[in-house]
Amino acid sequence: MNLTDHEYLIQIDAKLCGSVHKRKIAYSTIEFYNSLYINKKDILLAQIRACELLYNYTADIFDINVLKKEISDLKLMLDNVIIVKKITMLLQYSLLRRIP
Repeated sequence: MNLTDHEYLIQIDAKLCGSVHKRKIAYSTIEFYNSLYINKKDILLAQIRACELLYNYTADIFDINVLKKEISDLKLMLDNVIIVKKITMLLQYSLLRRIP
């Protein structure tokens, strides 16, 4: 079953792979609407959506734990990207104000 939403810039598919005790998540891109510029925030949001969709259809407790950890790690990375972007914008603004 393929579920797609055309509102998003990038479509990513998440798959669980590996042995029972060493499960990892592999991502593959499905399609790009504008492949000239894709920033980290869009990629992280697409990965979170893919993991949440996979989480909804997972029954195994080990896979659920792997997905929960991956989603929390991705959200933490997204928060860091947003914070760095805000700090960069503030620094640029303060530097522009200093130029006579």
